Amino acid sequence: MPKPAGHHVSTEGMSTALVLADSPADPLGTMAYQRIQERAFEAYGIAHHYAVHDGADAEHASRTALDAALGAAARGFAAAAVHRILERLALELTEDQAELLGGWAADLDLEVVEDIAGANGDQWPAEPQP
Repeated sequence: MPKPAGHHVSTEGMSTALVLADSPADPLGTMAYQRIQERAFEAYGIAHHYAVHDGADAEHASRTALDAALGAAARGFAAAAVHRILERLALELTEDQAELLGGWAADLDLEVVEDIAGANGDQWPAEPQP
């Protein structure tokens, strides 16, 4: 059931709560951030390699690689923001609204949502040792 007219939902602190970062204060957010960062890094490297291989100049290769990195990261950051809105407003939302937001977040990037929710533990896998 919708909240009554005039019901105010506080947005104080919302902008910083939505942002993922590599922060010891937020281990689950850090894990999601690192997952997104790895995807972006891989996409950047692959796109840059092929752009250079195809004869692109340095600027074009960098722009192509940056475009690939942003594309690889976008859905994860969007999923994290939607999930964080859901967490922040859980008590203000109806069950249907919460389910809708949760579904959107999962559809955007299930792995990131699972990271933030703690379903994948709270530590990003360590890099393999040579």
